[in-house]
Amino acid sequence: MDIFIFIFIFKGINPKNLFIMKKIMLLLMGFLVFFSCSEDNADTLQKQSIEKNLDLESSDPSPSSDRFASCDYVTDITVSDLGDLSAEESTIIEHFNRNALFDGLSNYSEIIYVYNDTNGKEFIEAIADNEESGLTTLRVEVQSQEVESQSASSRFMISLSMSADTCSGVNCSKCSFTKDGGCKCDKIGSINGGASYCNHSTSC
Repeated sequence: MDIFIFIFIFKGINPKNLFIMKKIMLLLMGFLVFFSCSEDNADTLQKQSIEKNLDLESSDPSPSSDRFASCDYVTDITVSDLGDLSAEESTIIEHFNRNALFDGLSNYSEIIYVYNDTNGKEFIEAIADNEESGLTTLRVEVQSQEVESQSASSRFMISLSMSADTCSGVNCSKCSFTKDGGCKCDKIGSINGGASYCNHSTSC
């Protein structure tokens, strides 16, 4: 809004009127300064609010966005004996927890390295509690290789992939993997519960 102030000073103008006109001019200038500052402050506050909201959005990702890893995620561990993974169990379990297929599983135990001589594949297998169906047998596909070591004993690096399987029992208290990649029920849960079998699930 433009405000035009015209001040006409004529020769012989009444000094009293001139004083009043000066007061009016100063008052109008004060209003202009006030409104200008108010608009600047409003713009600054709005800008700060927008920047704050953007910061919150960038620092508040989806709760599950980084919980599970993608299919190309790999974890490397090094052991002195493929038959003893106890020193790396915590790292292995952390890798398990990054796999969406294992969501709902807990209390991992009997973590072992397995070589399938039928197809030449390697796995790390384990048993875990399933909140829905009791015990679940699980595994992730791995690749192992012997690495150089300064000591006389051998060292093996195992790369854990996200390619995984689970066998969950239905009226079956213990499931295991078959060499052809399926599941079998090793121990019937109850003779009165109907058929006993294991559900097979895979990922990646």
